[in-house]
Amino acid sequence: MKGVYERIPGSGIWWIRYADENGKERREKVGSKRNAEALYRKRKTTVLAGRKLPENLRKAKVAFEKVAKAAISDCERTGRRDVRTFTSRMNVLIEAFGERAADSITPQDVGAWLATQAKNREWSAATQNRFKTVMSKAYSLAMQNDPHMLVNPARLTAKAPEHNTRIRFVTDAEQKRIIKAITELYPAHLPAFLIAVHTGMRQGEQFTLRWENVDLKRKIITLPRTKSGKTRHIPMNTVVHGLLVQLAKKKEPDGFVFRSERYKGKAIRDPKRWWQAVLKEAKVKDLRWHDLRHTFASRLVMAGVDMRTVQELMGHSDANMTARYAHLSPEHNTAAIERLVSEK
Repeated sequence: MKGVYERIPGSGIWWIRYADENGKERREKVGSKRNAEALYRKRKTTVLAGRKLPENLRKAKVAFEKVAKAAISDCERTGRRDVRTFTSRMNVLIEAFGERAADSITPQDVGAWLATQAKNREWSAATQNRFKTVMSKAYSLAMQNDPHMLVNPARLTAKAPEHNTRIRFVTDAEQKRIIKAITELYPAHLPAFLIAVHTGMRQGEQFTLRWENVDLKRKIITLPRTKSGKTRHIPMNTVVHGLLVQLAKKKEPDGFVFRSERYKGKAIRDPKRWWQAVLKEAKVKDLRWHDLRHTFASRLVMAGVDMRTVQELMGHSDANMTARYAHLSPEHNTAAIERLVSEK
């Protein structure tokens, strides 16, 4: 179609070129070829009808990169606990959509990109949905500040179905091997592992924990900003209390509880690198740091702790999340089948 072209051949980003009602040449960056052809027809119809072009057309287009970076700044300003993860994901989105005009990106564009990542980078449904959420947040903020930004393509993109059936927990034999490996490779990180197993804290909650939220006298850990947005209080058992008493002797000015062994004086942000080395040494497969949280819940249930208490200790806002562990309770199963006997 005349007037529809790729500025960079093979880029997949199409532009349109036409003359407005005053004969002035106009160029617009659109995106897909189909959308470019549709917009070209619309602009030509508008010009032929003698109508003035929309006011917002004459306004410079806002690139997605600008929208994304504004969202990162807002995240840093509001002190979100997941600012590092949020920024990391947003940078991936900037790489993919950065030069595109923010209002030219469609739900189809977002959905196609996520599908490509799922195929090429083996992204799970959960990962796809996290990127969709981050992108949607950027547009939501932009729409608050720009009346011309009327559509949030990420919000209109279908959510990938998640099947949260995985409950992987550490067996007693695995734990012994892991403790042995940490002791040999990274002895300073042993408290981080044991505290994770004995508190059920999420990774982000644990590695942003500060001493101001640790009450050794009352034996309470306070998490001021949890995933649900509520404050949660975690009681310490004797293992956790003893470990924190020892760590308190090495407090640093920034106030973070967990310190890096490799980078002296630095707080641990992500245990992935040393954790993977430990798992390899311990010959433990298919175990994520988040599975230590599953371990905490599973052991509580198998010890006979009631589900309501487990829900409270895990900080689950939805009882269905806790119910995933119900099958691990011997008392739960025994009580169910004994009802058959009582009904005779």
